[in-house]
Amino acid sequence: MPAFTRRQYAGAAAATTITAGINTTDTTCSLAATTGWPSTAGVPFYVVIDPGTSAEEKCSATISGSTLTLTRGQDDTSASSHSSGATIYPVFTANDADEANEVVSKLTTKGDLLVTTGSALNRLAVGTNDFSLLADSSATNGVAWKQVPTAGIADGAITTAKIASGAVVADDLATDAVTTVKIQDNAVTQAKLADRTVGSAELDNLTLNAQTGTSYTLVLADAHKMVTLSNASAITATIPPNSSVAFDVGDQVNLMQLGAGQVTVAAGAGVTLRSAGSLVKTSAQYAVATALKIASDEWVLIGNLA
Repeated sequence: MPAFTRRQYAGAAAATTITAGINTTDTTCSLAATTGWPSTAGVPFYVVIDPGTSAEEKCSATISGSTLTLTRGQDDTSASSHSSGATIYPVFTANDADEANEVVSKLTTKGDLLVTTGSALNRLAVGTNDFSLLADSSATNGVAWKQVPTAGIADGAITTAKIASGAVVADDLATDAVTTVKIQDNAVTQAKLADRTVGSAELDNLTLNAQTGTSYTLVLADAHKMVTLSNASAITATIPPNSSVAFDVGDQVNLMQLGAGQVTVAAGAGVTLRSAGSLVKTSAQYAVATALKIASDEWVLIGNLA
């Protein structure tokens, strides 16, 4: 049952009388008149019978026409017998005032909320900064201050339009909050990045990949970078198939012969490598060749070739 019962009031209710006597156990009485009285059936209000006498009694009542259904002996009074013609009228009681005071007294601290178990009123203190008030069937009051779980955020709820420029800063993100797994392939595109949003500081100076062995197979991190190949002996740089390293179509890798050893660009299993004149070797020390992916397993080699 609810903590408190909603009652009705009428400011201009006129005093009247009961039309027949009632004893201490009667639960109904009839009124001589109902001028200005509360009139909504089923919604209770308080009345006083025989006010100012030794038999004064307050009752909770509901009304139907001119008949009252009574809950006797309310507001610290006792059921009494009342004669026909006893005075009766609606009254505001100490019970009304106490209920209002209880509501007010619950809220003691900045941010307090008034909540209920369904049968009692309770104070819910303000939660941790930046927490949200969430429905929680396991909590005493059915709600609790919590962080919104990932499962509670609808797909697409956070969009570009909802994030102001610079609104999300490093301090707002927990360590590793944004991981590769959480970013779909191609979720972040060039169109979504403002000019110079990603600069050298963000790339940790990884624009060069220095290799000193006699063989090297390209990796996904080489896309749009310069791979320097430096060895006194000949070097083979292999372009892997899409099934093992899935470069995007349009990705390119720059290859520089930094040392004396000539670089040969080789096609991995299933890869087609095209170049003018079928040239696949760098022409001399410091020569640069660029491998450009034009299809799933098809690349074009351009640059200083021999």
